[in-house]
Amino acid sequence: MFMNRPTGSAARLLVTGLIGALFVLDLFVPLGVANGVLYSGVVLLAYTATAPAFALTAAVVSSALVVIGGTFSPVLPGTPAWLAVINRAFSVLVIWVPVLFFAQRREAERALRRAHDELEVKVRERTAELADVNKALVAEISERMETERSLRASEDALQASQRALRQSSDDLQALAARLLTAQEEDRRRISRDLHDDVNQRLAMLAVDVETLSLRPPASQAVLGRNLRSVQDRIVELSDDIRRFVHQLHPSILDDLGLPIALQQLMDDFAGRTGLKSTFQHDNVPPALSRDLATCFYRIAQESLSNVARHAEASRVEMDLVGVEQGLALSIADDGRGFDRRKTDSSPGGLGLVSMNERLRLVGGSLDVTSGPRAGTTVRAWAPVAGRQA
Repeated sequence: MFMNRPTGSAARLLVTGLIGALFVLDLFVPLGVANGVLYSGVVLLAYTATAPAFALTAAVVSSALVVIGGTFSPVLPGTPAWLAVINRAFSVLVIWVPVLFFAQRREAERALRRAHDELEVKVRERTAELADVNKALVAEISERMETERSLRASEDALQASQRALRQSSDDLQALAARLLTAQEEDRRRISRDLHDDVNQRLAMLAVDVETLSLRPPASQAVLGRNLRSVQDRIVELSDDIRRFVHQLHPSILDDLGLPIALQQLMDDFAGRTGLKSTFQHDNVPPALSRDLATCFYRIAQESLSNVARHAEASRVEMDLVGVEQGLALSIADDGRGFDRRKTDSSPGGLGLVSMNERLRLVGGSLDVTSGPRAGTTVRAWAPVAGRQA
């Protein structure tokens, strides 16, 4: 029946003819339950071969004809009236199953399109932010190199200063290169997540929906299970997209403040890793600048990520405390720790460099205490406007 799918006016004529034929059949068949199932097949054909508006009209007409057919069709002797009513009601319900299915499908497609648009906006914003950071670093490197050239006239007296400046210039160049690499890795990760996860899952949903539309199950129970499975997968995909967007920019930080954002971050970390995790906050100023709140949130995020990847810890404690001079954040674990001397001399990793740079931009400081098998404690401090130094 579905091998050569009709379209346009031919499809409308076919659907109209089938509905008329089923109605005529219904007038001669007592208790035509099977006719209701056949009506639903005609409605499904209308949805797959014609415009949705015509398919909806076909569903309304079919429902009316089922009721009319129930009024004029023959009645078996001894059949109670309630059985005929139940049969007709069930037939109408079966007719509207394809309508509900395709309505849900269109709503899911609209939600996925909105999520895709939001992701594109976030990617563009993230790219613009990284480009601005890169431009600032390049400008700073150029300024330092110009300073070096101006000091060469007094090379004998300023050799020590020149060596310090050259080292600083090298560090900035290395940082710029690593930030560029991180930028490209970030783009590749976003692209990979969209293609390998979201896109593939959307493709599988499309295949399953197409299979249901071309070969609907004979049993309503099976059809219901299939529809619930598609719905569950759409909800799961929507949750994954929401978490992905949240990683790009935590809106809870702007909406509910730093303490609640850190509490959610800690809860998510505990649920993901299974580690015993506690978070406490005290005397936190009610109004923090966006730059300061984002700085502390990213430091906490980076620290917890390091604990999950490297620490092999069993417990993590986070404290956010308002002090006279400003705001202090502490993240401590009981993991295997590391040798700070080796880390300070190692060129790899942007974690500590990124945290130091973030705190420098808000006038703060970072202190990391660790040792082999002694755990790690990260302490960040930054001044808060309006508090006495």
